[in-house]
Amino acid sequence: MEKCTCGTTVQGGTYCCCNCGLQIDVKEGDTLPPCPRCTNQTFVKETAENQETYAEKRREYEKNN
Repeated sequence: MEKCTCGTTVQGGTYCCCNCGLQIDVKEGDTLPPCPRCTNQTFVKETAENQETYAEKRREYEKNN
């Protein structure tokens, strides 16, 4: 699982914040912004394999904040 930092030009798709799990949809050639929820700067592209991991991060973040 390759991590991408904000400011990186990415492939289109859904990316998840590595801190809070927030999903953001980007188009091909877009630049990743900082996470609009927690300002974290690291994301991973959502896949079938990591989908539940980031759903759990979202639940935990929402529970604690």
